Amino acid sequence: MPHPTIQDIAKDLGISKMTVSRALRGVGRVKESTRRQVREKARELGYLGSPDVVFGQPVHRGTSDHSLQLLLPVVTPSRKALDGPIAQAVARGIRDRLAINAGKLDVMPCATLEEILAAWNDHKSNGIVLREQLPAKWIARLRERGPVVYASSHDFYGDIDAVYTNELRSATQMQSFLQRRGCESIAWMGLFDRHQLDSLPEVLFDQLTAREREHFSIHGPRYAAWTYLTHGSPDNRVYLLDRDWHQESLDETIARGIDMILRNGKVDAIVTPSTPTAESVVHQLTALGFKVPEEIGVAGYGLEAPVIADGRQLTTVLLPMYDIGRAVPDLIERRLVDPDALPLTLLFQTSLAAGTTVRHV
Repeated sequence: MPHPTIQDIAKDLGISKMTVSRALRGVGRVKESTRRQVREKARELGYLGSPDVVFGQPVHRGTSDHSLQLLLPVVTPSRKALDGPIAQAVARGIRDRLAINAGKLDVMPCATLEEILAAWNDHKSNGIVLREQLPAKWIARLRERGPVVYASSHDFYGDIDAVYTNELRSATQMQSFLQRRGCESIAWMGLFDRHQLDSLPEVLFDQLTAREREHFSIHGPRYAAWTYLTHGSPDNRVYLLDRDWHQESLDETIARGIDMILRNGKVDAIVTPSTPTAESVVHQLTALGFKVPEEIGVAGYGLEAPVIADGRQLTTVLLPMYDIGRAVPDLIERRLVDPDALPLTLLFQTSLAAGTTVRHV
């Protein structure tokens, strides 16, 4: 039996193929009652297949009436949230995917939930992309308004779609690599900034519950993966350092962590959650008289494997933030096609740049 087409749906409902196309993609000037009829007929005929797990092919749209308009609000008053390399990589991926459909991404500072909703309406956005942890109350309001996708590891909300990296697979990938290089004793060193919440707008801080404040960490899922992976292994330990950034610089915190690791005995490699922290570990180990990587290897996570001051390339878990961004419009379109579809989380696998800061055995 041939696969049903848009023409079949249009014929059964007595409407045009253009109206069916607009209704299925959730864009254009189509009454909500017509959208529901089209979706129901599409499911009845088997046109949608399995929308809970499968994306359709990108649609080449030629007019603004067919294009996706997405909004990415930035609540935290930090230039890093707007201009940082990871934020830029995600935004570039979204824009490149939207370009297929003549779509547009608006990145806007928004201090309150009301400002986000107002921007959503003003820009006639079809959906919203989030990169920051927001109060559950805000998420519920936004979800009522339309499709919401989290393009980060803040995946502990119900009823929304999310896309980020598979942290457990990434940690396993790093551990296997280090063990193949002869590194038996591995120290995983993370930082937890107790005053990270200080940078939040007061209106946002007040909306967070006590539990949400306690779990406010951009690397929380990464540390959870490390802890799970090293559980019960005396040669692999996780060191999570509380940092008071009002009293202690990043380098001072890392120095404290290195001292803690060295006092616990032999260590073959140290893994950190970012490339800047890994570079600091390399410099401080060298200053202490250790040879990197001959005596202790160092690795981190980042968009690319940087070349540090002495010419060595840092061993790095490469984060696919651009690809994560490209997946966002597909998740939005899927939700527009079927607002009641089961929430979906996409986990992207990272790759690994071997670099020269981990020894060869």
